[in-house]
Amino acid sequence: MKDNKSNLVIIALTSVSALIAVALVYFYVENRIALEKENFSAMASQVEPAPPAQNMIQVVICKTDIQPGEPLSQNNLTTIKVNSEAVQDIEVLTSMNEVLGLKLNQTLYAGEWLLKAKVAQDNTTNCKLFIAENSRAIRIMLNETHGLLGLVEPGDRVDVIAVLPGKNSKQISRTILQDIAILSVGNRCEPSKPTGTEAGKTPQQNSPQKTFLTLEVDANQATKLALAMDTGTIHLTLKNKGDQNLTFCKTFELDNLADTKPTPRKARKKTSSPKKTITIINGDKIYKE
Repeated sequence: MKDNKSNLVIIALTSVSALIAVALVYFYVENRIALEKENFSAMASQVEPAPPAQNMIQVVICKTDIQPGEPLSQNNLTTIKVNSEAVQDIEVLTSMNEVLGLKLNQTLYAGEWLLKAKVAQDNTTNCKLFIAENSRAIRIMLNETHGLLGLVEPGDRVDVIAVLPGKNSKQISRTILQDIAILSVGNRCEPSKPTGTEAGKTPQQNSPQKTFLTLEVDANQATKLALAMDTGTIHLTLKNKGDQNLTFCKTFELDNLADTKPTPRKARKKTSSPKKTITIINGDKIYKE
């Protein structure tokens, strides 16, 4: 009996010890968790809040170098995303569809942003002249009487005739410039593209009565032309684009016109077409007619 009681006492003490141990472990773990939560809250309060997501905007840029006059297309343009704050007060283009087919006013290089100011919105206005090195651009008035209005295009070449006051109050006529390139007609820097029946038409009745013509000259030619415009009248003659020859031209007065015989028009040489020969083969015999 004593042994049984001793065993029961030992079992009871062991059970109580185990419960106490479990309770101590539980309270220890709970205390550690509480401490860790406090430490995490303290650390979180010291961390700076994450910045808000940036407001991004799409911008059209040059994929390749683009020269003035080169049509804008998906081959030379692309888009990127940038922070909207970086494009404040800048007229950027956000869609390629706005400019496809249009042309630039200036050269842009790969990676440059495409701004509205750098695009010719109608391909005619705001065009920028491209003047060769050591050349000058000078404008003259163009009208139906003195300037081939409606017949010249940018890229054509002309001779310039000046009617000037001569001796004894007589006028003289002289070719002062030859083979001069036309840079622009009005605001157009490129030739128009006639379609259908428009090609080869004469100037229309509702065409403008006058406009400006920009010529490409050197410094001496510009000085000569400016003097001729201020003292006399300017006339233009249109040249064949393939004709780069310079012709010696006489100076004419009214007396010369009265004494000059009319120059006959050069007749075109008629070229005889070669006779056509028909070969007839009949068996082993060959006939030619």
